[in-house]
Amino acid sequence: MKKIISLLLAVAIVFTLSSCGESEHNSGKNNNANPSQKEDMSYSNTMILKSKNSISAGTWHTVAIRSNGTVVSTGDTSDGKCDVSQWSDIVAVSAGYEHTVGLKSDGTVVAVGNNYTGKCDVDSWNNIVAACCGSFHTVGLRSDGTVLAIGRNHHGQLNVSDWTNIIAISAKSHRTAGLKADGTVIVAGDFSDNQKNKIATWSDIVDIAVGSFSVIGIKSDGTVVSTMEDDNNELSGWSNIIDVSVGSSHIVALKSDGTVLAVGQNNHGQLNVSNWSDIVAISAGEGYTIGLKKDGTVVSTEYIIDPYYTSETDVGQCAVANWTDIGPKI
Repeated sequence: MKKIISLLLAVAIVFTLSSCGESEHNSGKNNNANPSQKEDMSYSNTMILKSKNSISAGTWHTVAIRSNGTVVSTGDTSDGKCDVSQWSDIVAVSAGYEHTVGLKSDGTVVAVGNNYTGKCDVDSWNNIVAACCGSFHTVGLRSDGTVLAIGRNHHGQLNVSDWTNIIAISAKSHRTAGLKADGTVIVAGDFSDNQKNKIATWSDIVDIAVGSFSVIGIKSDGTVVSTMEDDNNELSGWSNIIDVSVGSSHIVALKSDGTVLAVGQNNHGQLNVSNWSDIVAISAGEGYTIGLKKDGTVVSTEYIIDPYYTSETDVGQCAVANWTDIGPKI
């Protein structure tokens, strides 16, 4: 399991976000499994590896990549953040608070949405292998392991120019995190000293996810760690985790068997994923969760209006039931 998860997550940047053909998933095979088990696991690894950033849940909108490289969207259309119908050759997407970013197969990046902080000014970026949205900034990982960031910097979330040997990035709210090739994690932005001190002790990390209040790390043995003690208490029993996503107030994780776990607040029904199966990608938004199934369809939790917030409305961010042919062809 350790080899499988390490392969799946540590090299996800290279194989998931670029169009380089088949991944060498067989190098992570379980030699103790029977032949049919090895075949099933390899197929699952390849699909999850390539599907990792095919869907993205933002604050009030959702985006996904079709197998032909075009993009679909649903939810709040204000600020133009859902204006993705003309995009093509897209291999990864990220939905933020008021903008959307797409990574193209040639290593360039496109962005739409509200640009008053300059977070959509990514036209000059190249050699990019990963891109993600914070609330008011955009981060890109270059193929040489360095990182670019643009947008608002009021919490220092753009201070990544000296980062090197980065193999994965994550952004949320006013925060940026990078996973280094040695399994340690580096951060910039709105982090307390206590959070920074905890992160400094982490090792053997193979993937990361930034939330509004916490950072989650997946270890090579399939367990998870968090910067918040309450999270660690709830996550202590999790195992065989191969992907994780953090919303504003909840955490979701994908297990190697295609099922999904969730903890945190459930005021909008965002934790109602216990019956999901055959999932190959997950994303946690603002009070909702989406999952990509291996047949190319997408599932979502129902967005329940919280009675304590009478101004809330359902803007259609969960209207994904009719989506098909989502994710890469395997």
